[in-house]
Amino acid sequence: MSFIDEKIRLNIGGTIFETSKSTLTKFDGFFKTLLETEIPIQKDDSNCIFIDRSPRHFEKILNYLRDGADVDLLPESEKEVREILKEAQFYLKEGLMELCKRSTCKMRTFDSYHDLLKLIAEAGKPVLVIFYLVKDNRIVHIPSNFKIRDFLEKHHGMLEIYFKESPYETIQQNPSQFLPPGREEAAPSWTYCFYNAPKLPFRFTISFLEKLEEDIEFVLGNLNE
Repeated sequence: MSFIDEKIRLNIGGTIFETSKSTLTKFDGFFKTLLETEIPIQKDDSNCIFIDRSPRHFEKILNYLRDGADVDLLPESEKEVREILKEAQFYLKEGLMELCKRSTCKMRTFDSYHDLLKLIAEAGKPVLVIFYLVKDNRIVHIPSNFKIRDFLEKHHGMLEIYFKESPYETIQQNPSQFLPPGREEAAPSWTYCFYNAPKLPFRFTISFLEKLEEDIEFVLGNLNE
C-alpha cells in the first residue's frame, strides 16, 4: 500500500501556503508541536491553519524544512537575514537560527555599484566597503595582521561589511592613504569607504588594520551627532 502524505494548508498573515505534514514535522519546533500534540489549532474560514506572522520570508522557512541547512537559501542583505532569524526564532528552528548567525559573518560582495546603492539605502547601520587590490599577477596580498574571519566576527553586529575588487589595476595606481611621507614603499594595497556614517578625520597610522579599527571606533562613537 502506498503512503500518501497529508497535505497541510497554512494561512500565514493572509497568504496561503500548501505543503506536506511530513515537511512541517521534519524537525523539532513550532510545527511539530502544533501538529503532533493536543494544543488548540486556530483555523480560518477556509479551514487553513492560521498563523499571525508576516508571510514575507515564510518560503525560506519552508525551503529550510525541505532541504535542511543550506547557506545558499539566505539572501545577501544582512537586514533580510536578521528578519529571517526572527522568524526562525518564532518557529523554533535552531538549525536555521544558527545558519542565519553564521551567514552574518560570511564574506559578502556585490556585483555593481547599483547593487551597492540599494544595500546602502536598505541598511540600518553604517556600511563598510573594503576594496582589495589584485596585482598584475592576479594575486591578492592581504594586509599584515588582517584576518578576515576574525574581523567579520568582531564587527558584524554593528556594521554591514562588504568586499569589492579595487578599481585600480596595479598597486602603483593606488597611492597610500595610510602612511606619512617616506613610508609609501610599505603602503598596504587595500582601501575602504564608509557609508551612512559621520565624516572621518584624517590621521596618519602605521598599518591598514590600525587605521581601519580607529575609523570604526570613530564611526560607532559618533553615529548620533
